[in-house]
Amino acid sequence: RHPRKEIHRALAMAGQPPPATPWQTTAPAMPGYAGMPAVPGYAGMPAAVPGYAGMPGCAGMPSAPAYAGMQAVPAYAGMPLQPAGSGSNPGEARGHAQGQGHSHGDHSHGDEDDEDEDSFNDEDQQHYADVCYSLVGYGDDAGADLQCLQEAFEGVTDPHDLALLKPPGAAIIQEMRECLQVNSAFLKMLVRCDEDAREFGEVPDDHQVQERNSVKAKSVLRQFVRDWADEGREERNTQYGCLIAALERYVPLPKSRGKGKGKARCPKVLSPGSGLARLPFECAARGYASQGNEFSYHMLQGAKWVLNETTGSKTHTIY
Repeated sequence: RHPRKEIHRALAMAGQPPPATPWQTTAPAMPGYAGMPAVPGYAGMPAAVPGYAGMPGCAGMPSAPAYAGMQAVPAYAGMPLQPAGSGSNPGEARGHAQGQGHSHGDHSHGDEDDEDEDSFNDEDQQHYADVCYSLVGYGDDAGADLQCLQEAFEGVTDPHDLALLKPPGAAIIQEMRECLQVNSAFLKMLVRCDEDAREFGEVPDDHQVQERNSVKAKSVLRQFVRDWADEGREERNTQYGCLIAALERYVPLPKSRGKGKGKARCPKVLSPGSGLARLPFECAARGYASQGNEFSYHMLQGAKWVLNETTGSKTHTIY
């Protein structure tokens, strides 16, 4: 058994308390709570812990009054209280309370708005340039895809695999290159015939066309086939035919149209996501006041050309 425990047991049997341990002798006794004497201070701090809501203040600060009808809570760090509107500017507190604007230093919100607008315009201009570069650079991007296809053909050397290749086989590569050149000239024309886009008619040497833009450039060709080629007529009839039939049924054109007295105005038709504008064109051709809405600059560039620059049907060939 432990010698200290033996001593404590012997003293307890004799009716004497055991000797105090070191931690009991170096700190004062802990006072009680709820009406007992206050907890003694630490490192020279005041002995009494101040109360709240009318109780004595803390470390010499004024008392903290209660809320809801009591006096205002005193300011922080000894600063005097300042009621609303009593600052150096009488309207300052009132203005903030009512949500009025304020300035920071010598800068105004008008200057910040101008800077934001300029930044937005710069980003929009750069995005438009990237779109034009992807249309102009279609030939290089499609040529790289065609080169991969040619290498795949050249990689077929097994006699059994070669026997499975149907004519024309690898000979189709040359035909595809010729079609690529025709498509490339067409997409370049969409940019270079537009006076607002001519400055982006050549891809800079240090510019890399992003993949998402090159994919959209190819989608412009497919959309032209669907919306403006004979090969897309059946799909147009399926997609647009039911819409035009419903428009003519539920929103028929008035018998007398125009701006004069007694003449009804044409119904207005909005085509959201109009792509290359074939649906707005069909509505306008029937006499409606038609407008198209499109988010993609790729589609807008093509729609601008087909609606404003063309002079007849079947003037261009694409593949």
